[in-house]
Amino acid sequence: MAEWALMKQRLLNKQFDWCEIKKEKLALLDTDKLFSEWLCLHQTVRDLNHLILRYRSLGIGAVLAVYSTAIGFASAPPSSSEFCFLGMTLGLGGGLAFAGVILMAILFVNDRFYYYGLLLGVVDRTEEIEYLLAPSDDVPQVWGSHSVSKVVSRRRSNLVVLLIYVIPIILGLVLGISLI
Repeated sequence: MAEWALMKQRLLNKQFDWCEIKKEKLALLDTDKLFSEWLCLHQTVRDLNHLILRYRSLGIGAVLAVYSTAIGFASAPPSSSEFCFLGMTLGLGGGLAFAGVILMAILFVNDRFYYYGLLLGVVDRTEEIEYLLAPSDDVPQVWGSHSVSKVVSRRRSNLVVLLIYVIPIILGLVLGISLI
């Protein structure tokens, strides 16, 4: 039991050598429980992916609707589409465009630092289990998480998430500045 507690602590602190653990795993780990956890984590990865895709599509759609409304106010007569802010007279279209930029920034922070972080954590744990359950020291290609992570690196996925939000933010800033 003490060996299991020590191994569990090393796993949690990520202070271990995979080859060393690989030799001890069959004696210390319940592979049926690990496989059940892997199945649950695999479903969680799929659910989080669906959630993130819906979140992004709804959020970007809402921001594009705000940008479209801002363009609509730009075509209205100036007296009906202006407001006073800090002693300056501003166009309502520009204000709406900047509101869309703020909304997009809020969506980015929530997505990148919460939902995307949850997804990466689940993927990390899934890969750990895949390695522990692998019949040899090489992770077999039948396990999905490891194969996908080899093709799509963390760096690339971080860049894609950033670009998904940065491009509409830049467009909103340009729109807002042009409509003030």
